[in-house]
Amino acid sequence: MTTTTHNQPSNEPHGEGTARRISSMVRGLQRSRVRALTAAVEAVQGVNMGQGNNLLPTPAPLVEAAHRAMLDGRNDYSIQEGIESLRIQVSRMLRERSGIQVDPESEVRITSGATGGFYSAFRVLLEPGDEAILLEPYYPYHLVALLMTGCTPVFARLSTEDWSLDFDAIEAACTSRTRVLVLCNPSNPTGRVYREAELKTLVEFCISRGITIVADEVYEQLTYDGLTHVPISALPGASQTTLTVASFSKSHAITGWRIGYIYGPADLIERITLVHDGLYVCSPKPLQYAMAQVLAENSVPFDSLRDDFRRRRDELLTALRNTGFEPLPADGAYYINARYKERFGDIPSVAASSALLAQTRVATVPISTFYHDGHDPRLLRFCYALPDEDIRRAIDLLRLRG
Repeated sequence: MTTTTHNQPSNEPHGEGTARRISSMVRGLQRSRVRALTAAVEAVQGVNMGQGNNLLPTPAPLVEAAHRAMLDGRNDYSIQEGIESLRIQVSRMLRERSGIQVDPESEVRITSGATGGFYSAFRVLLEPGDEAILLEPYYPYHLVALLMTGCTPVFARLSTEDWSLDFDAIEAACTSRTRVLVLCNPSNPTGRVYREAELKTLVEFCISRGITIVADEVYEQLTYDGLTHVPISALPGASQTTLTVASFSKSHAITGWRIGYIYGPADLIERITLVHDGLYVCSPKPLQYAMAQVLAENSVPFDSLRDDFRRRRDELLTALRNTGFEPLPADGAYYINARYKERFGDIPSVAASSALLAQTRVATVPISTFYHDGHDPRLLRFCYALPDEDIRRAIDLLRLRG
């Protein structure tokens, strides 16, 4: 994961005794705190609940299908749209689950992970001088992808009580140069599942101002407590103003496979296809075939995957409440944000994260990491996409006090 700083550009030419000239769009990129935490927890052989990687075992039917695809020789490039059978299965999945009708030929593409979809989309939609609204706390890769287009990110804070949309903040962030609003639902890092009423209001707001919504719905399968994910493109009027980016990485524990997909208006999808082809060529072909087969056979049911995550979430929620934390509601994705005042007092979240690591060897992410200006609601983010043995070990370690 990468973060950014806003260093002043240098125009010195490259030569002996001078700094190499680096593009102003990437000069401020730095390794993120999440990466540093990962190294720190590995050094003490602790439990990493900081990085949002799904470390659960990949379902056996997927592994077996990938093996067969490789043995069958499907190891060359796929077509730039993604293989037809996977696009058909994605369109079927959307229709059966949410009533969304998309043409697999012209309105669905397979991308190199959701990240490949995002960067390709932002390159099509944005250029220097344009503005894009990010809701914060934000997912850092969204910011990185935006900055590499040369556009100007503008930030609108969510309510810190329940992470709901704050339309006054969104209105204040909007200008005549606003072209895109990025929505992550269910949200990383908050775990918020946005309600239909607030999503309808957001769609109306963006339509009235000609703003394209780029929706990150990577965690769409992971919702709990009877809440249902509402795809924003399914709402009235939204289909022509929304591009949706999703993937199977998180739900199916295949973050390294890079199997993402996008869907939206055909004219936009065609342009994104051309950019994605130039940047990434294609998502791995044998892994596309494996995903298509598993979807067609329903050999890895989404419900069972969701139940496994819910169980881990509930175990961690209970443990946090019993060890001096006050967890916020965790509607979806696989993150819990928790207040720590009872355990550490009113200290910055960076200090609380360091103290917890020193006390217990459990790594977390301070929520201030996900604000552009270091705003700090005094929360730590815990990721529970870990094997059962790691969850149990983390729970035991959280009981330790320095």
